[in-house]
Amino acid sequence: MSEPFAHIKGLEGLQAALSRLPGKIQEKLAVRAASAAAKVVQDYVKARAPRRQEGGVKGGTGKSKARNPGNLARHISRRRVNKGSGASVTYSVYPSKSAFYGRYVEQGHGPPNSRKRKREATYLAEFGGRSTPAHPFMRPAADSAKAASVEKFAQVLRDGLAEAVEDSK
Repeated sequence: MSEPFAHIKGLEGLQAALSRLPGKIQEKLAVRAASAAAKVVQDYVKARAPRRQEGGVKGGTGKSKARNPGNLARHISRRRVNKGSGASVTYSVYPSKSAFYGRYVEQGHGPPNSRKRKREATYLAEFGGRSTPAHPFMRPAADSAKAASVEKFAQVLRDGLAEAVEDSK
């Protein structure tokens, strides 16, 4: 921790120190800190993403072949939601288009070919349920990353404040 900001405690103290800087520098530091915090959450989600068993889809081609082991974890993305300048900075962590099925894994879904009523009876008899259960991985990962994410946010903000003070000298 740098000397000028060693006395600052908590996010409120960081916010007060940040408010004393010019607007452009405030926004730059907030974006940098929020991005680092979102990266921590992204890493936790990637670590908790379920992986398909080795072997993937037999004879799969095209999109089905893309769902190989670890595909969901590789395609967890983060991006800034509100691009304009403003008082808040928001990032989103989500499965990208290459891992579209992440939502179905997270929330569960109905049986495949559910519109085909003839197969539905056979499906229910074989697998014993109306729907595929949910296997949540994003919410638990975000909950467990909360403390580490806030700590990373504060660390990047402290470092950025120290850097801004050094640059102004």
